[in-house]
Amino acid sequence: MGAVCTSDGPKGMTDVSKDRKWTGWSGFPETFSSEHHQMINNAVAHEGFTKETITVECYTMKKLLAQNALNQVDLLTIAVEGHEFQVLRSIDFAAVNIDIIEVECPTNSPDQSGISMLLEQNGYAPGYRLWDNHRDLIFKKKA
Repeated sequence: MGAVCTSDGPKGMTDVSKDRKWTGWSGFPETFSSEHHQMINNAVAHEGFTKETITVECYTMKKLLAQNALNQVDLLTIAVEGHEFQVLRSIDFAAVNIDIIEVECPTNSPDQSGISMLLEQNGYAPGYRLWDNHRDLIFKKKA
């Protein structure tokens, strides 16, 4: 098992499940908001959820792309529940040509300007949404 992270190497991840089914609440505890921690703890205490720490191998995008000898990517989609900016910052844009990047980024995200600035500095046209209130920003590499 592995995860895309801001640094390479093993890391403890909190796995939250109910009846051994995925809940979508799992992740790295240092990235959880206090509300998310409280939601998990309440579900464990009162609703039959379980929580355990498992060790996963973490990889930066730079390492994943290099290990797989990928220097050309047609479409990269990133939707990692609020950590898209961190994933994008782990890409070595000088080592890989990515034609189109789709990034989950709600209109009220505090990372929207940072994501846009990072990608525009790396040769992408300003991001656009397919329609109003769409969660994803689309960036196309300039010719």
